[in-house]
Amino acid sequence: MLKTLDLSLKVLSLFKGDKTVWSVNEIADHLGENNTKIYRIVETFTKNNYLNKNNHNKTYQLGTSILELGLNVNSMYEIKKIIHPYLLFITEKTQESSFLTILDDNEALTLDAVTGPSPINYAVSIGSKAPLYAGASYRSILAFLPDYLIKTILSGDIKKFTTNTKTDPKHILDDLDKIRRKGFAISEGELTEDIVAVAVPLYINGTIIGSITVSGPTYRITEQHIKSYVETLLEVKNNLENNNELSILFT
Repeated sequence: MLKTLDLSLKVLSLFKGDKTVWSVNEIADHLGENNTKIYRIVETFTKNNYLNKNNHNKTYQLGTSILELGLNVNSMYEIKKIIHPYLLFITEKTQESSFLTILDDNEALTLDAVTGPSPINYAVSIGSKAPLYAGASYRSILAFLPDYLIKTILSGDIKKFTTNTKTDPKHILDDLDKIRRKGFAISEGELTEDIVAVAVPLYINGTIIGSITVSGPTYRITEQHIKSYVETLLEVKNNLENNNELSILFT
């Protein structure tokens, strides 16, 4: 465990409930810690706007960065609430797992998922992240990012997750061209062995924000299944991209 980080989080967690204003001495006494160590922590939080300092009485309270984080969490919850019924629809129609992936800097985050009903299926981990070059869910986002970002991502380290992971930038670029032409991405076993994924990019207000994906075991997914999955995903994509509530959340 990182002791300084652990202590910093304990300090931040004090600013809730009935007592929202604290001095360095109060925090140090409450946690049984050295005043100097606590001072450094709260000043670092203040510098980054997680705490505000009252210079008159030398006390601290929560700052605007915490509010921004709270708003982001609330937005993510609202996004999940809107999109989850669509994932249920996808899984009901395809009988395979479906999930929503959201762009997060140079990676993407699995924000929500519905596991397929079969005894053998792909169980998606909500909250997991992966680089944008690996697999259909992620390349369907990467394909529609600006060229300079694609170049930056592909000029960095490219990790091989399985024997099928594409690691040659030229091969990845060729696949990105194919995704742009077709409007969807397909991958097989790139992040998880023996799993096929089919994904479409998701745009809100004209900006790429993520992707929606169907995935399942290779042995039971045929070309005809993939064609059907694409039709279902494109139907949902169209509905989501015209959803007024999502448009407001991404304004």
